[in-house]
Parts: sequence; structure tokens; C-alpha cells
Amino acid sequence: MLRKIFIYLPLLVCIALTTTSFKKKPVRGRGRAVSCSSCSNKFDDGVDKHREVTKYSSLKTPARNLTAIKAYVADSQLAQLNTNGNDYMLAKMTYSYPYLTVRSVDFVEQLGSAYRAACARKGVPYRPFIITSALRTHESVARLTRVNRNAIPESAHLYGTTFDISWSRFGSTKSPSQKNLNVLISVLEEMRQSGACYVKFERQQACFHITVNEAKSDMIARN
Repeated sequence: MLRKIFIYLPLLVCIALTTTSFKKKPVRGRGRAVSCSSCSNKFDDGVDKHREVTKYSSLKTPARNLTAIKAYVADSQLAQLNTNGNDYMLAKMTYSYPYLTVRSVDFVEQLGSAYRAACARKGVPYRPFIITSALRTHESVARLTRVNRNAIPESAHLYGTTFDISWSRFGSTKSPSQKNLNVLISVLEEMRQSGACYVKFERQQACFHITVNEAKSDMIARN
């Protein structure tokens, strides 16, 4: 019996290590970890929902390149996200640009203000959330699909109502914060339940994929 155990011991160790490697682990950084075990169920709006609501975007024709973006800004179809504000931060964007439709920028401002107020109510030290991706052009989507086979050519990001927020990093230190994540989750839930947006929890990309429902967000802003 003992001899058989020794014979199969290497195989058992290999199986144990393989099983451990496939367990879902929280994101860790600077000695801390953050997680949201229920986010996959809370924020499960699929690709079809995000793409469906983009049909009603005030930006009817996606921009081909940065030159087209600037023309849309001049025409008041797009607006630049605030790089000097205090309610959110912008990460360096490689395959997108810090622009959204005017109504969507208004929504981001509302989300930032609501998040700041919720931090104050709950006694959580305020650290801005970080927007990691925003408007994409046909040109930037083409570049992205060359390096990421999971990228979607007809991306919701093309229509100026979709942006991504990191759930693993907050504030100028860009480090994890479970408390700030919990506050952000609660605010996003309220926004989503009101119909103002759709949200998809992206585990691998460590972000919340958010598409603004312009008609609903307008009504909520007026009320």
C-alpha cells in the first residue's frame, strides 16, 4: 500500500497544483486584495443590451479617426471628459479617446458626484474612480482587434455612450480599495436600477463596462 502511495504521489501533487491555479482569486496589489463575489450576478447586462441601447445614441455615425472626433466636438455631438475634475480620473487610453456624447459626459459627472456623496455618507475616505476606456473609432477598433482576438469590431464604444471604470484601482495611487469599491458598487446599482445605464462586470479586464441610456439619464437629471 505504501509503495502504491509513493508511485501516485507525483500525480496527486500535480492535480492539486492544477486545481489551485484555476481558482478565482481576488485582485491583489500593494499587499491588499479587492473582490466582488456577487458582481457577476448584479451586473450581468450582456453585449446585446449594450449594443441595442447604442441605437438611440445622439451620435448616429461613429467617428473614423481622431480628426472626425474633433469635428464632432466642434459640432457639439461629442464632449471631452473632464481631465481637471475631482470626481473621477482618466487613465492613459491606448485604444480609445477621452470623449463621449454630451449627455453621456453629463451622466459621468452625475455618477462622480453621487459616488463622492456616498463616500461622505458612509465615512469612506474619498478616492476618485478611474475611467480606463471611452470612445473608440473605426481606426482604433481595427488596431485593437489585431492585438486582442476577443475585441468586437462593432463595439458599443463606437457610439460615445460607453465607458469602462476600473474596479481594482482607485485614486492617484491607483491601488486597490475594498471600501471604495463597495461604495462604487452601491452607486452603480442605483443608477442601473433607475434605467439610466447598463452595466457588465468584466472580471478579466478588471472593469465595469457601462453604457448610458441617454433618454433615461436625461429624465433622471431633470428630476
